[in-house]
Amino acid sequence: MKGNKIKSIKEYMESYGLEIELPDMKISLFEGVYPPKLDSFLLAKELLEVVKEGHRVLDVGTGSGILAILAAKKGASVVATDIHLPSVKCTEYNASLNDVKVDARTGDLFEPIKNGETFDIIVSNMTALPTPPDEQHDEYITRTVDAGPDGRKYLDPLISKIPKYLKDGGCFITQHSNFANIEMTKERLESFGFDVRLKIHEYQIGKASGKRVDYFINHLQKNCYPFIKDEKWFQRIGVFRCHYNELKEKGN
Repeated sequence: MKGNKIKSIKEYMESYGLEIELPDMKISLFEGVYPPKLDSFLLAKELLEVVKEGHRVLDVGTGSGILAILAAKKGASVVATDIHLPSVKCTEYNASLNDVKVDARTGDLFEPIKNGETFDIIVSNMTALPTPPDEQHDEYITRTVDAGPDGRKYLDPLISKIPKYLKDGGCFITQHSNFANIEMTKERLESFGFDVRLKIHEYQIGKASGKRVDYFINHLQKNCYPFIKDEKWFQRIGVFRCHYNELKEKGN
């Protein structure tokens, strides 16, 4: 597998006009691998505020490995999973480019995690983009842009399994747009014993979402609609930083 041109993380951020302080990183992309995008950088900012040397960190759906590598650069012991073999190989390659160690494993969600393995931090940037049932893609493209008709095809199974792998007091970090119902995610996380800190950002929607505006308006709940700002379609992105309280979950 061959990577594309090696770019610095700042080069990726420039296209979004972001001013986020991140460590220097080099990223190469293998064919078909999800590139660092706006959502990646919003999660990176949250991750860097909580990760510490010696933490055990799990990155679920690692893509290019950007979040896993950032955690490793802070001295964490990192496991990264992805169902897409080229993404796993890309993560291994990018880890070597940045002189860090990441244990990259192939498998769906938590399948590659061993019995008894737990983590201080779990971060995930799984797709949560609602998709018309009749849209067709190849298998991996489907995983990156198709999260079912309500956008929760991967999100809900992910949330339900987090408590098994997160240490008491540990932190779960994720994000998604209002298209997949931010309020529902907050309620479900709280029902599993999480104290949820939620930040809302407003950004212009991208190409994949732009093609589905009619579907969103005709098939989703009103709080999941895109909205118009400065004559352009926008979305709200919810970034979740959630601390797990095992006793709170058992009390439900």
